[in-house]
Amino acid sequence: MNELPSIGTVVQSKAGRDAGRFFMVLGHLDAQHVLTVDGRLRRLDRPKKKKVKHLSIKPVCLMEIQEKIVNGKCVFDAEIRSELEKAGYGPCASNKEA
Repeated sequence: MNELPSIGTVVQSKAGRDAGRFFMVLGHLDAQHVLTVDGRLRRLDRPKKKKVKHLSIKPVCLMEIQEKIVNGKCVFDAEIRSELEKAGYGPCASNKEA
C-alpha cells in the first residue's frame, strides 16, 4: 500500500488526461486518495481527487504553503503557481519530464 504524501508535497500525475502535470497535495480524503491543485488548471476552489498510485511523489515540499494550510490561513492560487515554478515544477517542466 502506498504511503500518503504530506500536505504541500509536489506530485506528478502518472495517469489520466492530466498525465505529466505537476500538482501540490492540498489534503487527504482517505487511505488511497488525495486532493491536488496546481493554481492553473486545478484551482483551490476545484481540487482534483487523485489516487496515490497514479501519482509520482517528488522530494519537494512547498513549506510556506504547507504551513499556511495547516494553520488555517488563506492561500491563493497565484502563491501555488509561484512556488511550483520556483521549485522547478512549472507548466514547462511537465513537457520535459513526462
